[in-house]
Amino acid sequence: MKLSRTHLLFVFLILLVGGGIWISSKLTTHAVAVLVKTGSIRDSVTGNVRVFPESSFELRSQSQGKAEFVLLQPFGKPVEVEQDEILVRLETKDLNRSLEQSQLAQKTHLKRMELGSALALQLKIEQQELESIRVLAEEKKVSLLELNKKQNLVERLEVQLQNEKLHWEEIHKNHEFSIASLNSQIEKNYIRSPIDGKLVSSFVTTGDMVFGGSVIGKVISNTRLIEVTLNEEEFAGIREGQEAAVTLYSFGKRIFEAEVSRLSATIDPNTGRRKLYLSIDYDIELPTGGSGRAEIVKAVKENTLIIPRKALLGNSVIVVQNGIATIREVRIGASNLKEVEILEGLEAEDQVILDTPHLYGDGQKVTVSIIEVQD
Repeated sequence: MKLSRTHLLFVFLILLVGGGIWISSKLTTHAVAVLVKTGSIRDSVTGNVRVFPESSFELRSQSQGKAEFVLLQPFGKPVEVEQDEILVRLETKDLNRSLEQSQLAQKTHLKRMELGSALALQLKIEQQELESIRVLAEEKKVSLLELNKKQNLVERLEVQLQNEKLHWEEIHKNHEFSIASLNSQIEKNYIRSPIDGKLVSSFVTTGDMVFGGSVIGKVISNTRLIEVTLNEEEFAGIREGQEAAVTLYSFGKRIFEAEVSRLSATIDPNTGRRKLYLSIDYDIELPTGGSGRAEIVKAVKENTLIIPRKALLGNSVIVVQNGIATIREVRIGASNLKEVEILEGLEAEDQVILDTPHLYGDGQKVTVSIIEVQD
């Protein structure tokens, strides 16, 4: 039976690859290796970082009017502000005039209340006359009819005076309500900073008409929140208070010391990732929206076997012993970006191939150059 060209080509390739593997196993190659060392290792994870202000407030107008004062013009340089500082003031001329009128009306009414009413004076006179008539009635000098008539008059005046007092109190309350309402409306024309921080943007200039509910600017706090995103499985062992190191791309290789301050209680269902937040020590302004990387240190393992991470082939390494490469499975413990802890499978001073270990086969003859990896 004749073989097709395709079959012949396939057989040739198998022989070529097999022959290459056989030849490579007989040849001696050179490799860069490291010695398994004993020391300490940080058990840590790394994640992407975003910088946010700890507090951020979108400023909205609660009133309508023309802006007569604006602290920051659009596209201006951000301004440091204090809590309750006026950032934008709308015209209050008409409201101030109404307030003055209401305050004057209240003052006049209070003065009238202090002086008393004619009804109160009349009641006082009638009460005095009633006492005189009562004495005369006891002496039989006036009739009971006249006494009852005066008594009824005094009672009617007392009711009228009570109603008058209620009316005056109602007027007084109306004045107070009007003044309080006008003061509240005037205050709404002052847009103030809710916090100590920085006014970073403004959308209003002097003379603009501002409408209720419109966004006029943004204030952020001077303190920063460092958000770190990790895979869900990387959260095992992370607790508040653990140390962290942060690098931000805009600051080059500078490392900022930080600490885990809060763990997010939710996991993104779409990505399976979870967030944590760091408090950070810094002596310069960190730009909001900045990005970088963070390393969170879960623990430090002492007096343990360590190899460079790049020497791993999954859960195996290539060990060179007596000039022969051997694939050896290992059990990994603590790890970080540079190193891994070996719990089983290696001993101190074992030679482990470092560079491109996947290029070396089991049983291959190897000469090695031992190097020391710098931290």
